[in-house]
Amino acid sequence: MTEEAIEQEIAAAVKAAVEAERERLTKPDPKKKTPPAKKDTEASTDAGEADEQEATPAPADTEETAPKKPKKPKKKDATTAPAEEPLSPEALEAALQRVEAEATAAARDQANDKAAVIRIKRIRAKKLLKQFK
Repeated sequence: MTEEAIEQEIAAAVKAAVEAERERLTKPDPKKKTPPAKKDTEASTDAGEADEQEATPAPADTEETAPKKPKKPKKKDATTAPAEEPLSPEALEAALQRVEAEATAAARDQANDKAAVIRIKRIRAKKLLKQFK
C-alpha cells in the first residue's frame, strides 16, 4: 500500500465518522419518549384513603397494584449531551474534533495492520520462492 492510498483511506474513514457523529448530535433521538403527563394529585390521594379504609385487599387487587421493579437506568457517555438539549456550536465542534481524532487513530491503526499483513505475505512468498529455486 502506498502512503497516498493509506492517507486517502484514512481521510475517507474520518469523514464518514465525523458525518455520522454530526447527524447523531444534531438530530433528536426517535427512540426517546416524551415524559408521561402528570397524574391528577387529587385522584391519587383519594385512592390512598380508600386503600387505608380496606384492611385486607383481595388477592387480585394486590397483583394489579403491586409495584413493578424499577428499570435500571442506562449508562450514558459523560461526553455526550442528551438529545433534547441543543448543543452549542462550540460543543458540537469540540465533539466533532474528538471524533475526528479517534477516527484518525483507528484508521491509522487499521491501515498499519493492513500494511503489516502485506509485508508478512511478501516475506513468506519470497521464502517460498527461495525454497523452490
